[in-house]
Amino acid sequence: MKLITSIFLATLALLATPATATNMTKQTDTSCLNIGDQCTDGTIYAGNHPHLLTPLFLHPHDQSTQATWGIATDTKATDTIDGKNNLEWIKNHAPAWTEQTSNESNIKHYLAFKLCEDLNIAAEFGHTDWYLPSKEELHYLSSKEELHYLWSVQDKINAGAGTPFAQNSYWSSTQQNQHTAWFQNFSDGTLLDYEKDANLHIRCIRKNQ
Repeated sequence: MKLITSIFLATLALLATPATATNMTKQTDTSCLNIGDQCTDGTIYAGNHPHLLTPLFLHPHDQSTQATWGIATDTKATDTIDGKNNLEWIKNHAPAWTEQTSNESNIKHYLAFKLCEDLNIAAEFGHTDWYLPSKEELHYLSSKEELHYLWSVQDKINAGAGTPFAQNSYWSSTQQNQHTAWFQNFSDGTLLDYEKDANLHIRCIRKNQ
């Protein structure tokens, strides 16, 4: 009887465990276990991705303080969760003003994305998976209104070893429409869309798979 009761209680405990916890990838680099810590490879640990639950890392510095999102064309860089998908679409399918040759990437027309791709080409800090964060990687509001992602952990990041986020606006990789894309204001927390030719800050990120 005691054995049956123990099994029953253990089953209840498993059922009570949040489903997302079983999918969470543990941060294994012991040099940077706290948000804002600089890892041995030079990147800044930023906690777990709000949706994918994998460790998320920042470049320690802005890639630009004056960069446009890109030209005013309609793209499918509309993923709100994973900015890496938006970079891949821009690299492989983005339109340009004029016809390009088959071996010429149109990413040069999308400066915010190109700045992150340049890090991949250079294998910055030993990594080739840098990308421009999505709308919700910059600011994700949960159903319980308790989680605002990179914007809300900025104090911990800013207290760390990297360059603090500017109290200014940063581009996301998420397009709103042909003419505008989403940006995050790190001063007041607003998340709005703006003309793609505006000059805003860029901070590239990467995540463990």
